[in-house]
Amino acid sequence: IKKKYADSELPLTLEKVAQPMDLDALGGKVQLLEAKQDELPLFPGDIVQYTWQGGGGYGDPLERNVQDVIADLEKGYIGETRARKIYGVVAGEAPEDTLERRESMRKERLNRARPPTSTKENRPAVKGTVLSRFGAGLELSQSSGSELHINCECGNTFCGAQENWKEHAATYSLTADELPAGIRLHETMELVEYLCPGCGRRHALDVKERDIKPLHDLKINNWVSQKLPLYSK
Repeated sequence: IKKKYADSELPLTLEKVAQPMDLDALGGKVQLLEAKQDELPLFPGDIVQYTWQGGGGYGDPLERNVQDVIADLEKGYIGETRARKIYGVVAGEAPEDTLERRESMRKERLNRARPPTSTKENRPAVKGTVLSRFGAGLELSQSSGSELHINCECGNTFCGAQENWKEHAATYSLTADELPAGIRLHETMELVEYLCPGCGRRHALDVKERDIKPLHDLKINNWVSQKLPLYSK
């Protein structure tokens, strides 16, 4: 390690700061730390590498406004490959072609995903009054019988409002090869997509511990019809 530094073989020029160092090329033993690492003893010659990632964004990338994606392309924020693979957008194409590509990508998501873990995945759609929205695509609705349900905007009913909607979603765990460059997960963790089993819309992307149930992050016991507070537990 000291020789590599002396020979300037570990440059940190601005163009390479965003790219992780190839630790395997250093010839030592690489240890992937936990997400929240406790005390760690370090010795002379050890190298510790940290990487940071931005937030996952808001909503399904296939729902993002096409012109906003084009603007990012023109400013150089993203490249053509990312625009196509993440957002389903190709500059200069007809709007109907973009719609067709995005629909195909949603179907591809469902084809590779696992079906809902709940035994109630065949729950019929419940038509009712939409009371509120959660995130970019989930809706809280109330049926004529006053029951509360969590739906997708497409009309698919996930479950009752007290149940864990993620257990009624189709899921897909990204493989190491599918993670963006520089992002690593500890072997005990996974990056999971939660999809509407009806339309393929992505409602959440969570980092979670393997072999445990998804976090129950939304539970509505009752709803009070008044302007404030907006949410009622």
